[in-house]
Amino acid sequence: MPALLLEVTPPAGTPSIAGVSFLQEVAKVPSSGHLDVGLGHISSIEVVVTGAEIPEEQCVPSPAEAASGTATDGTMAARVTLIPRQMLLGMTSPIYSRELAPGEAASYSVGLVAPPGRYDVHVEPLGVDDGCVRSPYLVQDQDLAAGDVELNLQLPIPAKLDLTVVFPGFIDLLSEWQVDIVHRETGKVLSNRVVLKDPGDLGDEIEYHAALAFTPVAGDDSAPAAELVRLSPPESVIAPTIYLERSIIELFGTGEGVIDQLTTLPSPVTYTGRVNQRNSTSPAPGAVTLVATELTSLDPGLVAAFSRTVQTDDQGVFEVELLPGKYQVLMEPSAPELAQTTTELSVSSEAGNQAGKVLEVGPRASIAGTLVTLSGAPVLGVPIEAYPPALPASMDVFGGALGALPLVPRADSVPAVDASGSHVETGTFSLLADPGTFHLIARPEVSTGFAWGFALGLEVEDEDIGLPDIVLSPPFVLEGTIDSSDVGLVPGALVRAFAYVDGDAFVGSPDDATSVVAVGEARVGSDGRYRLLLPSSGP
Repeated sequence: MPALLLEVTPPAGTPSIAGVSFLQEVAKVPSSGHLDVGLGHISSIEVVVTGAEIPEEQCVPSPAEAASGTATDGTMAARVTLIPRQMLLGMTSPIYSRELAPGEAASYSVGLVAPPGRYDVHVEPLGVDDGCVRSPYLVQDQDLAAGDVELNLQLPIPAKLDLTVVFPGFIDLLSEWQVDIVHRETGKVLSNRVVLKDPGDLGDEIEYHAALAFTPVAGDDSAPAAELVRLSPPESVIAPTIYLERSIIELFGTGEGVIDQLTTLPSPVTYTGRVNQRNSTSPAPGAVTLVATELTSLDPGLVAAFSRTVQTDDQGVFEVELLPGKYQVLMEPSAPELAQTTTELSVSSEAGNQAGKVLEVGPRASIAGTLVTLSGAPVLGVPIEAYPPALPASMDVFGGALGALPLVPRADSVPAVDASGSHVETGTFSLLADPGTFHLIARPEVSTGFAWGFALGLEVEDEDIGLPDIVLSPPFVLEGTIDSSDVGLVPGALVRAFAYVDGDAFVGSPDDATSVVAVGEARVGSDGRYRLLLPSSGP
């Protein structure tokens, strides 16, 4: 095993670092098999939020019922969220969040504990400041060092956008819609949210007004005014969410903007369909997600997000309110032997009720194989699981609005004894999987003396897969102590070892990898020592 990534999670009850996941890169695994791991100091972060005084001309008046969130010393009640900047090759990273509500303290500060590293910091003021709205603030790529960290965040004077929303006609169709400003990449809210109401009647069109206070993203290297203004319908209205770049809205003057691109609201269609098993009339009940890629009654240049998820009945029949246009469809059958399947469909604007569409899902493919020792003897009672090699890459708000499906293939896990009990006798296993790419892992108990076994980068399509024998070999043993700079030895900590993978092979560097895969797991003993059984060679 040329290189490893170790994840160490101290148990509940460990002072100051309980439940915090530490990541330790091991560029070269010692051939001696001995490795003492020093976790270093945790980041103990004290966040204090204050704000620059808002001039009268920049003040967006707060609602009369809003409580003050500013203490006499100028500190502010806020929700503070730390978002890890780097997602390591498909590994999930926890997000750390705390809040202090207005009225909880005479002076506000928020304490968070997190591993050292680089984070995006999202601050959401709670309450108002001297009668003015304080907008959320997103600081990108903030370096948080080990040890005690004082993070003093002064909210800038919010920018003000006096927004006019114009809609043609005489009917008040946009009342109760909401408008706000969001970050294009993360979707984080950057402004207050205003509900449209009490429009002015201009004869042949209706006009709504909203005052938004927002703060541009600190550390964002994207083009100026690249924030998105979002116009959202209330939940009771079947309509798309509209996104427009602020630079387009403010085309003729900074601080004032007009939304007039939405000239019509499409009429919803009652769409009825049925999900069957492929090449049969047997129903396939489950969930159906429909994501619009094009809404035919809107201006083609308008970015509009619209999606619906419904459950079928026992006969596979579903009914949903849709807008005319083209859709990507994801079907997730509830029957474990059926695969999630994607397709496309079009919804016409010619009829208010449309029915008769039959969608089909196929069977999941099986992945079958045998676990054996180096001598070829079957290994019995080993749990096996398969999972996608990496989480879906994050997409910006526009990407989600344009119809991308969050497709994550699924696979069964095989317990130590399967339902038929067959591999108790033979060491064989079989599991079902959706189309997609998977890493398969066999996890023998430590007491067996075997290292984990692997089949990496399996490409699953419609056909069943018969694997070559998976050989469980004697392990390479890595052992040592786990020591924290904050608390000393960490008995009871969970240690998970990950190897770097490219396709179907282990690689020696994260720079060459496309994902990571777990290759061993251990608990730290009462003496602070761990013992990991690792594969002695590649899969």
